[in-house]
Amino acid sequence: MSGISMTEERNPIAALAEERGNIYGFLALVYQREPDAVLLDILGKQDAALKDLGVDLGKPASSGNKRDIIEELSVEYTRLFLGPGRHISPYESVWREAGGAHWGKSTSEVKNFIETLGLNYTENWTGLPDHIGVEFEFMKKLVDHEKKVRIGKDRKTVRLCLEIQKRFMDEHIYKWVPGFCGKVIEESREDFYRQIAMLTKQFIEFDREQIDGLLEQIM
Repeated sequence: MSGISMTEERNPIAALAEERGNIYGFLALVYQREPDAVLLDILGKQDAALKDLGVDLGKPASSGNKRDIIEELSVEYTRLFLGPGRHISPYESVWREAGGAHWGKSTSEVKNFIETLGLNYTENWTGLPDHIGVEFEFMKKLVDHEKKVRIGKDRKTVRLCLEIQKRFMDEHIYKWVPGFCGKVIEESREDFYRQIAMLTKQFIEFDREQIDGLLEQIM
């Protein structure tokens, strides 16, 4: 991941796509696994950019004892998202299926959506395809492809990319991620995950509207 801040492009809309893709990639990294030194380094480098977005992560972006910070956040990550016991499931099916079942209809739909576009999961991923981190990584890939075709000025393919993003956002991400974030904001004992959940919720709501606006521009 190249970071959150926007880089210069001749095409300003391609630069916007890069910024959007970077934020999706950042969120995917945060949710997919327990914090480690790599994540802390990224947070330190992106602290100013995150503050521009209204996000103050506090200790994780500071120069404190990394080992202690990683341990604190790992404990909270486990408590929030893994358990054992009561936790906030990061899987879409648990939020949308009757009885909160894993591998429900929505899981299969996400799996088919991803694989139909010829994409695969990373080799070290052992979770289900409807994990919040996987869904954000998928959106990053869609937005990255949009950026590529925008640079090539392929308007027809740009529109197709945006239509796919809109469909995945409306049929999956927006159906459950805002509720998931609200629960994290309510239950987190660490400012880090509370702030990340606030950023996620705000970004998803904003980007959903942004996709609609981008589609209108390319009618």
